[in-house]
Amino acid sequence: MDKMVDAYRIVFSKQQTIKLFAERKDKGRTWNDHLLYLVALQEATNSGEGLILENIVKYAQSESQALIIGQYNRYRTDYLTPAEDIVSFIQGLEDETVRDRHTGRALVNAVTDTKRCHK
Repeated sequence: MDKMVDAYRIVFSKQQTIKLFAERKDKGRTWNDHLLYLVALQEATNSGEGLILENIVKYAQSESQALIIGQYNRYRTDYLTPAEDIVSFIQGLEDETVRDRHTGRALVNAVTDTKRCHK
């Protein structure tokens, strides 16, 4: 089994790793999925956990980047815990925004106008 794993192992160069970690989050991907992607990428490239947190902070969409920087503490030495905290905070805000956008639609759609204008 180990021979098969070694035979099909993908080796990333440092330039490929930097390019992959410098990509922005896809708009269709949730923050939780993006964090899982970054963790899998970190494990596949044998790079440091600091790149995960750096990607989340530096390459976020501009509308949420100010909130992320407010949550970011660069002096922490454990990188995954603050990354998880930031991701759960931003995902909660995005979920709340989606809920607020749909608030009242069902009520407005259910209202019927019974007034009749007679001439």
